[in-house]
Amino acid sequence: AHAGESGLEVVNVVDLMGVPSLFHGYARRKVAEHDRPGRILHLVDEHGQLRRVFGVEPAHRVDILIIDRQGVLRGRFAGQAELAQALRLLDSLDVASPAPSAAIDRAAE
Repeated sequence: AHAGESGLEVVNVVDLMGVPSLFHGYARRKVAEHDRPGRILHLVDEHGQLRRVFGVEPAHRVDILIIDRQGVLRGRFAGQAELAQALRLLDSLDVASPAPSAAIDRAAE
């Protein structure tokens, strides 16, 4: 979630690789309903490009990637079990640096 003045934003990547292309438009509209400007952004990945770039497997786990505004990967976490660690890293980055960070939460479909 966006932490007010800190500029933190959650970016949730929704992988549509297993969804028939006939339903991509519908899926995009449903995903957009859950956007919260300035707080949560959902990116729809129809062709698995982000999955390949970040080396994540949404069919097997939820990956949480902490990426700063310069695009540097600051941390990689897997699932609910490591969520607390991811949040601690976000807090430390927020305190240590005035530059905001973004979290990409890779949600499994």
